[in-house]
Amino acid sequence: MKKLVVPVFFAVALTLSCTAVFAHHGFGVAFEMDHPVTQKGTVTEIQWTNPHVQLFYDVKDASGNVVNWAAEMTNPRALVRMGFTQNTLKPGDMITITTNPAKSGSPRGLIVRVLLGEKLVYNDKKPVDDLLQDK
Repeated sequence: MKKLVVPVFFAVALTLSCTAVFAHHGFGVAFEMDHPVTQKGTVTEIQWTNPHVQLFYDVKDASGNVVNWAAEMTNPRALVRMGFTQNTLKPGDMITITTNPAKSGSPRGLIVRVLLGEKLVYNDKKPVDDLLQDK
């Protein structure tokens, strides 16, 4: 009986850890992946945390009311490799942002690309340096 405890423990631990990995990244469940939305807004906050950097920004809705949106990017390490750092955007910056909005209708999104003025600073499809060379 004692010989079975250790293998069973490791089998259960392995199964549970794999479940967590497979449960992550179901973006299509939460976001409208086929209906991106482009907005102009003002950065209010950036949370540089794992597993995804969060960008908060204000936009005006159809009635002229200011709505604070929350949108997520990839992880900090990948962003740095793409040339996007903690200093790329700061509160008060005017941006044009394209997101896959939340299916729930809440002001949330998955970031597709961000322009700071005319400069492309983030694109989820390929590294920013490659995009800048394409222009």
